[in-house]
Amino acid sequence: MIIYLIRKQKNRAYRSEDMVYAVSGKVLRHGEKGEPLVEEGFVSITDTLRFWACAFSDRPVGIDMEEVSRAVSPAVARKLHVSEREYLAPLSPVSSEWREEFLSIWTKKESYAKYMGRGLSIGFSGFCVLEGQKGCLETPLYGKRYKGLIFGATQPIEIKEFQYDAPMKKSALEAGADMLDIRGYSAEDLKAKLKAKGYSEEDSKDAVERLLERGFLNDSEYARSLGNKYAAKGYSSRRIACELKRKGVGAEDAEAEASKHRESDRERAEKTARKLAPSGSADDKLKAKIVRKLSSLGYDTNTVYDIIQKLE
Repeated sequence: MIIYLIRKQKNRAYRSEDMVYAVSGKVLRHGEKGEPLVEEGFVSITDTLRFWACAFSDRPVGIDMEEVSRAVSPAVARKLHVSEREYLAPLSPVSSEWREEFLSIWTKKESYAKYMGRGLSIGFSGFCVLEGQKGCLETPLYGKRYKGLIFGATQPIEIKEFQYDAPMKKSALEAGADMLDIRGYSAEDLKAKLKAKGYSEEDSKDAVERLLERGFLNDSEYARSLGNKYAAKGYSSRRIACELKRKGVGAEDAEAEASKHRESDRERAEKTARKLAPSGSADDKLKAKIVRKLSSLGYDTNTVYDIIQKLE
C-alpha cells in the first residue's frame, strides 16, 4: 500500500478533496459518519501541521501520522488502554522518550479506528496495540518513523512524496492589506514581502498598484512617519535618508524627508552627547564612547569633532 505524503507550505490552503484528486484522480466524498470515501476502493487520510497524507486500498484501510515534535499533554494518556498506561508509567511524562512512545501507540490506535470507520467513537481504552496483545485487532498494526514522523497503518506501507502546488489562502491584495494593518511598508518593500510569501511577481505588483490607487500605500507618508521616528532616535539626516532607502522608499522621497531634518542635525547630535555626558565634560574614555555613538548615528566628522571640543 502506498501512502502519498505532501509537505505543506505556509500561507497555502490545503483541501483534502483537491489533494486526493491530485494524487489519484478520484473524487473524495464523505459517508454518514464523516468517513472519507472514494469510488472503486477505500481511502484513509491523515493531517498534521506540516504534512498531509493519504492511502488507497481495495479493502478497508486506516493510517495515522503524527509529528515527533508535537506537544502532548500527559493527561491524554488517560484515554489509553490500562496496559498501555502501565507501559508508559516508568517513563517521565515530560521526556521526549515518553512522547515518542505515546505517539507510536496513538497512531496505531487512530489507524485502527479509521480502519473500523468509527474514529474516536470506538473508545481508545477498550483495546490495546502493544506487542503481543494484537489479538484483539482484526488486522496487524505497526509504527514507522519517517523524517520526524511516526506512522500507524493497518497494512504494510510504502511512502511516496508528492509535489502539490496548493493555492494561496488569500489573494495578494488581501494579504497586502492585512500586512498594512499591522505596520507600514513602502511600495517596494511590500511587493518584496508578498513575493517572499509565495505570490508571483505579477500578482504582487498588481496588489501593490491597487493598494496605491486606494490610498492604503503612500511612500511619502511612510517616509514622513519613519523620518520622524528616526529623528526622535537621534539619527542624522544622512542616516535617515539611508534608512528610508533601505526600507524601500524611493530616492526622491527619502532625500526629501531627510532634508526636513537637516537643519536640526547639530541640535540632535548635541542632545545625544549631553545624555552621555550630562555634566558637560568628559574624560578620554567617555569621549571615545560619544564619538562611536555619534558616528553610528550618521553624523559627519566635523560635527563630531566640534562637539568633542566643547566637552574639553
